[in-house]
Amino acid sequence: MEATLAGGAWTGLMDLECELRAFLGRRCRDESELDDVVQETFLRAARFRSSVHDTRNLRGWTLRIGGNVLRDRQRRESRLPRQAVAGSLELESLGDPRDAFDEDQGRAVLMGGRWVGHAEAAALLRGALACLGAHDRAVLDAYYCRGASTERIACEFGLPRELVKVRLFRARRRLMKRLGAAGYAAARGAVR
Repeated sequence: MEATLAGGAWTGLMDLECELRAFLGRRCRDESELDDVVQETFLRAARFRSSVHDTRNLRGWTLRIGGNVLRDRQRRESRLPRQAVAGSLELESLGDPRDAFDEDQGRAVLMGGRWVGHAEAAALLRGALACLGAHDRAVLDAYYCRGASTERIACEFGLPRELVKVRLFRARRRLMKRLGAAGYAAARGAVR
């Protein structure tokens, strides 16, 4: 990315890293997310650096960009509707779960192209979790059910801190793939 931006765009930005981390660290609890926000802040600042005419405003301008990046990430995350299933683990539902309601099972989530009730979704989730490897289940449980931080998970599983989010992403992707297959099979069974 640096090669595509003019060399002068980065001048003075990296000197603000400690101050930016301290500013954002008060509002961001996850160290890995903080790393992502700081990186995105510097990329945006370098990209739009030509719009800053007075370099005395560089510090405040960069901190403002950092705050905006963090707010954007939080806003994007809050837009995803979530449905609590199987303890404290949540499923992202596609569509608004208030649009589908089963009187016997409560709110519904879209799985495999059809709306399923809370109890059926929980059963599908338990089945999909059982099909995952032990390491995937343990990492997902630590982060989503026990609320452990990425640093805590790194210590607990002997992983480099930088790889915890990668492991979580891959485990979650495998879980969603299993859930999709289970939901599709359940949908086919309901059609017959």
